[in-house]
Amino acid sequence: MARPKFHTEESIIEWAKSFKHKFGFFPVRDDLKGRTRAAYEDIHNFPMMHATTIERIFGSWSDFREACGEAVSRFTHSDVAEQASVQYMIEKYDFIPSVAEQDVVDGYIGSRAIELKASIRRRKTGNSTRFRWVLHNRDYSKLVDEMFLIGTDEDGNVLLEIHLPTKEDIQYIVDNKQAIELPGEALISGYTKSVLWTYVVGYVPLSE
Repeated sequence: MARPKFHTEESIIEWAKSFKHKFGFFPVRDDLKGRTRAAYEDIHNFPMMHATTIERIFGSWSDFREACGEAVSRFTHSDVAEQASVQYMIEKYDFIPSVAEQDVVDGYIGSRAIELKASIRRRKTGNSTRFRWVLHNRDYSKLVDEMFLIGTDEDGNVLLEIHLPTKEDIQYIVDNKQAIELPGEALISGYTKSVLWTYVVGYVPLSE
């Protein structure tokens, strides 16, 4: 499949259908970044779009999915969480976000490469809630120097900051995992047995 010179809604939808036909699933935003993107292009010889192009034309990733006839993910506020997390990092750490889609890192603090993940506090079962960060089974310790896991509410208010300050911590906690979770109730009790809790920098105590 050749990459068109000029993208339209129709050409992008056709690209997404071709992707799903070839690989068996609809692309996620992380498929269009860094080494994952390179693998699709170099190993599978499949031309990839840029997420920024898709979002510029459709308005948001959710609108793109909907235009392609895909169910909109239940994590429809993920863009809000990501934007809030980036702004939080900028204000607190002078974080400089990467601007290139092909960059393998999310940004920098000084000269240190940073991976930034955002999650929304979600209802799990009954009254139980959780934060869940999707990791895609990657070796982050080989790519970045530090990692931040930020938790927000659905309005984009930051509730939780977790900091993995070294490559050793990153390797121990997140490398080669599909996802990692923290019980939302930890923000009520101020404690959880999860090893992640030892890396919490700060959180907003909740009453419910």
